[in-house]
Amino acid sequence: MVTKELVILAKCLRSMNGQGDMENLDNRIAVQKRIYLLQAVGLHLGYVFTWDLYGPFSKALARDTSTYEEYRDELDKVARQVEWTESAAAKIEQARQLAEPHKLEGDKAIPLVRWLELVSTLHYLANVNFRNIAWQDADFGQLKRSLLGKKPHFSEYESFVEKAWQRLQEVLPKQS
Repeated sequence: MVTKELVILAKCLRSMNGQGDMENLDNRIAVQKRIYLLQAVGLHLGYVFTWDLYGPFSKALARDTSTYEEYRDELDKVARQVEWTESAAAKIEQARQLAEPHKLEGDKAIPLVRWLELVSTLHYLANVNFRNIAWQDADFGQLKRSLLGKKPHFSEYESFVEKAWQRLQEVLPKQS
């Protein structure tokens, strides 16, 4: 079942290194977050995200990911023939910058799936909690409290929260 939308999804997943085994929960979470970040940088794929246990989640994307998994070989073959426009390629590069986990000095690291969850959740919460202003102008202290209230497991990665917020501020264009 090859549709334009599924080929674009396949191309996005290939571009964002999101083609892992969809039976694995972390891979499914990572796909949701990668596609969310692609949309955050302005590559409009038509997915609507709502709040879920692991942050922003799209039911339609979950359905399409399942279909992609079923027709992966066929979709990937067609997706390899698709070339991104210059504008789309620039947006994919922005999303890759957001998706790259921040490295702290020393041995401290954050797993990729947790970083993706953190960055996408911060962006989502900033947009939801501060609807009347540009998300970049959100009160970071209030946003951090909201994040840790909804996702207490991020207290383990608290040193990464500010780094994720800084990355969002650096990579995403300022909204007016």
